[in-house]
Amino acid sequence: MTQTPDLSEGGLAARLLLAERRLARLRLILYLVLAVATAALLLGLGIGRPDVVETGLLIIRDSTGQQRLVLKAEGGGGGLSVFDSAGTLRLDVGTSPSGQPSLIAVDSAGRVLASLSVRSGGLPQFRMQSSSGVGQLGLELGEGGAPAVRILDAARGRSGALELGPDGPVLTAGGVPGAAR
Repeated sequence: MTQTPDLSEGGLAARLLLAERRLARLRLILYLVLAVATAALLLGLGIGRPDVVETGLLIIRDSTGQQRLVLKAEGGGGGLSVFDSAGTLRLDVGTSPSGQPSLIAVDSAGRVLASLSVRSGGLPQFRMQSSSGVGQLGLELGEGGAPAVRILDAARGRSGALELGPDGPVLTAGGVPGAAR
């Protein structure tokens, strides 16, 4: 038996209110489905993920197209090289394939001014030199951890060192231990 719809003003208002609620619910469901579909699409395209770049070589250029930073991982080693606006290497930090770390500072002509490295056996050394290469100073730890200071004046052919050996300090001049000038 079919029921006759209530066509009175109150009955029509109640039916209209029920239809509006159902429509609002359908809209909400549709918006949720669209939001989930959009999120799935964006995640599938890689949009919305954290910025992740995987590469063995990354070159960063300035607004003129000049390379300024190079980050590399190759041959078991890796490093960061910093270039000036003319494209000259100025700073290089990295590790060798054997894992030895180093830091090198270079002048605008490409000459090494300072270096900090770890030699085989884990022995650190620090070297500085003038841009002409004439004056040099080195600080290092030798075998057994013995500290040493080495100096060189290449223009005059003079060199010297102060080392702390097992028997105490050793002063070397011109490559001859104990010699004085």
